[in-house]
Amino acid sequence: MCSIEIKNISKSFDEKKVLNNVSFSLKEGEFMSLLGPSGCGKSTTLKVIAGILTPDEGDIVFNGESMLKVPIEKRGAIIVFQDYLLFPHMTVKENIEFGLKMSKVNKKIREEKVKGILELIQLNGYENMYPRELSGGQKQRVAIARAVAVEPRLLLLDEPFSNLDIRLKDSMREFVSNIQKKLNISTILVTHDKEEALMMSHNVGVMLDGSIKQYGVPYELYERPTSKEVADYFGEKNYLNGEVKGGIFKNSLGEFKISSTLEGKVLGMISPEKIKIVEQGLKAKIIAKKYAGDRIYYNIICQDIEFKCMASYVDNYSVGDEIDIFINFEEVMLYEK
Repeated sequence: MCSIEIKNISKSFDEKKVLNNVSFSLKEGEFMSLLGPSGCGKSTTLKVIAGILTPDEGDIVFNGESMLKVPIEKRGAIIVFQDYLLFPHMTVKENIEFGLKMSKVNKKIREEKVKGILELIQLNGYENMYPRELSGGQKQRVAIARAVAVEPRLLLLDEPFSNLDIRLKDSMREFVSNIQKKLNISTILVTHDKEEALMMSHNVGVMLDGSIKQYGVPYELYERPTSKEVADYFGEKNYLNGEVKGGIFKNSLGEFKISSTLEGKVLGMISPEKIKIVEQGLKAKIIAKKYAGDRIYYNIICQDIEFKCMASYVDNYSVGDEIDIFINFEEVMLYEK
């Protein structure tokens, strides 16, 4: 097990800053995610932690010890890439035991370890097969097995599920979560998939433009984003201009009591799921509708303001229907303007 501290890491390529003062920490046995769009610096962060790249500034600390002068092969941080990178000329068994052979582990111990790992990843009977004979999910399992076989201090997963279809992606997420819990390996997942990060992680760092914009437990990030840019990354939001004075949020819909300490002009953020269709409330009209199976997305107009909301498939309204809505302004996030 390993506790991790990433301290003020910066990295530039050709005078372009890719990482800008990146900091976060990871407890022993914890699973965290770096969440953000392509090109925001997530994979570069992993490579810096692993020792593939050297930071221009900052420090990487494992269990209180700086890793800056520790070579890649001695850090105990292993990356699993999205392209698997299995050796095509080696069998499943040979791929899994590769790192053990490089570490000169006794043959008998290697064989016992590979046998146990094959059971763990549920690929008994596949040991003599080659990567070309495996499915995408099986290849990913072997790649993860090869990484955990050497008992790393830190497991780094670089978008490992991006090449899988939806059904297989779900099963692989569950598989990786179970493996991580059983082995209690400190793990960092890089992903652009919001659901993936929220479902799998103890903590999530939202990364945009080379820096961590917000770091915390999944619930906090989704329910209480500290900025508009973080809120927008988690999907479409509704925004409402207004002013706060003495605990009252005054806007075009009316005046509402809130618990915020902000004063003055603000921007209110309302998630679509926070707008409820009720029997009696603010008058609105449906102007667009998208059916999505277990839920329906509506565009509505309320007092000349367009909002997005969602409802259960049971509440099946039509475009043009007049409805009533309720917004709990205690749940509205306010940002200074």
